[in-house]
Amino acid sequence: MRRQELEQALGGRRSRREEFADLFGCWSAADLAEFEEATKDLRQIDPDDWK
Repeated sequence: MRRQELEQALGGRRSRREEFADLFGCWSAADLAEFEEATKDLRQIDPDDWK
């Protein structure tokens, strides 16, 4: 019973994702598009690098 009381006093139980949401934030669709554009060259494989 004490655990439930403690959780209630602290505002309820949150998932791990919720616990860290304020640290990592969230990307908008525009943020994602900008990141994808800026890193697209990193996803291309150069076969000569594997020789």
